[in-house]
Amino acid sequence: MVCKNPDQCLQITKKRYDAMEKGMDLVEDKIVQFREKYKNGEGDISFARHAAVRGLERSFNNKHILEALLNGFVMEYYYEAKSKQYQCLICYFLKLSPGVYRPVHIAVQMQSNDHLFVKTVYDPRSNPWKWNENFTNRICVCKTN
Repeated sequence: MVCKNPDQCLQITKKRYDAMEKGMDLVEDKIVQFREKYKNGEGDISFARHAAVRGLERSFNNKHILEALLNGFVMEYYYEAKSKQYQCLICYFLKLSPGVYRPVHIAVQMQSNDHLFVKTVYDPRSNPWKWNENFTNRICVCKTN
């Protein structure tokens, strides 16, 4: 599979990433605050049924997901005005063996500074045309391929 509209997708993703750049520090700070609270026993993580099922289907266990949430980086976010919550896409590379890593993307909703709601978990290699070569930036936003 390949992107059907690479020029259009490039324009759209550039606009999105440019817009996200302005608030990325705030979102990253919120994730750091959550991580500190979680490590102190004051934070909580819950899973949508979809995330739990998909995580198992895609061979991600809770240990993998927790490792990614505590060590990954925010690659995308948006603010949902209706719920007044940030939605984030976190990227991490799970170490499988020396020199072998598996990318993981986790979509989360920041319900508060001490609670993350995991919406879904996936390996971006399942749709490689949608991502740059190291799976850290979206390059295709086509609805279907």
